[in-house]
Amino acid sequence: MSILIGGFGNILLPLMLCSSDMIFPRLNALSLWLVFNSLIIMFLSMFIDGGVNAGWTSHVPLSIINYSSIDLMFFSLHIVGLSSLLGSINSIVTLLKSSNLSIINSFLFLPLYCWSIFFTSVLLIISLPVSAGVITMIISDRHSNRPSLDPLIILPYHNGYFLSISFILNYINFFIK
Repeated sequence: MSILIGGFGNILLPLMLCSSDMIFPRLNALSLWLVFNSLIIMFLSMFIDGGVNAGWTSHVPLSIINYSSIDLMFFSLHIVGLSSLLGSINSIVTLLKSSNLSIINSFLFLPLYCWSIFFTSVLLIISLPVSAGVITMIISDRHSNRPSLDPLIILPYHNGYFLSISFILNYINFFIK
């Protein structure tokens, strides 16, 4: 998302809106520098403690293992999330403030790329705080021994017994109706 919003969006969005630049150029530069710092930290995490051994999804049983490379990876994900959030705020404000016509006419005649940047930015603003919260919960699981995401603690019965009972009851309830 950082390349879509920060890379192509920063170049093409002002051109398509007949604007000279984005509304907040310093926020734009901060977003770019945060992406570079995040990439440096991510590459650094590959070489510490044998790399990130949490799989490509960073699933909770694997990401709770104590390696400092996983902490660096999560810190890098926080930074790139902040960068995407700042870039999407800048894109939305640029789209809303750079229209020359009235609001209704300007939105009707926007190119499709501008619409896609707008809706992608809205979805990023909605979803990034949730992913940052989950990453923060994983970090708190790792460092404070507070098991908020451990599946054996969440389920009242171990080995998926509770889930199998609930699926069977829902299956029976479907055929009773």
